[in-house]
Amino acid sequence: MTHPGRCVELVEILQRALGEAEQAGHPFLGTEHVFLALLQEENDPAVYQLQAFGLDWAAVKEEIRQHAGGAEPQQTGVPRLQTPRLRRILQRATELAHQQQASQVLSIHILAALLEEGEGVAARILARHGLDLATACRWVLAAEEKEEPTDEITYHRLQLRIQDELEQVRERFQAQGVRIDLDEAVVDLLTDRALYVRLPVGEVIEQQFLRPLQERLDYGVFRAGDRIVATSDGVRVAFVREGEMTVA
Repeated sequence: MTHPGRCVELVEILQRALGEAEQAGHPFLGTEHVFLALLQEENDPAVYQLQAFGLDWAAVKEEIRQHAGGAEPQQTGVPRLQTPRLRRILQRATELAHQQQASQVLSIHILAALLEEGEGVAARILARHGLDLATACRWVLAAEEKEEPTDEITYHRLQLRIQDELEQVRERFQAQGVRIDLDEAVVDLLTDRALYVRLPVGEVIEQQFLRPLQERLDYGVFRAGDRIVATSDGVRVAFVREGEMTVA
């Protein structure tokens, strides 16, 4: 069960958020500051999810500056009141941690709470980058974490995201008369690239799947009416026309 005295990660996140508020010259502590603090987490599933959508600390900080404005950095150590929205977010994050029987409130619970609430600067930035509520909350709640997130949990979440994206790609090409069958090895390869090379999911799919396939269509290697099998040699995505052994 979650206990306030054991919420070490939450305390660290709020300390970093306070530093962001001080640096921005803001006299309050809001969801935008907590969001920036989350992006500073290393080896964390919540951050992997954000990075998969192309979100990074520098870009988000600039978006917040443009939206909320800024002033000269203020004196450190000055108390700042949490906004009512942030208080609601933290309460909801605590509830999520309880539901998952987590030992403490983790960054992933805070991210889920931000998405559920759906308002505020942080939520609007998430929405602009295409991080939809339904998918993100499914990642968080379906994990049913009993302990702190592991690499296995992170990997599975990225697999789900990539499978969803590839299914949309298949539907797009099928509308053009090109049918694509996916080997499971393709999902594994793209997940490895997104997780370990630390590339956003959209960029991985564009570079490793969409662009090579579109080039083959443009050059006439494949045509409308073809059924294409996408597989992997462990290094790249390989495409072959069904019934043929030659990789194109």
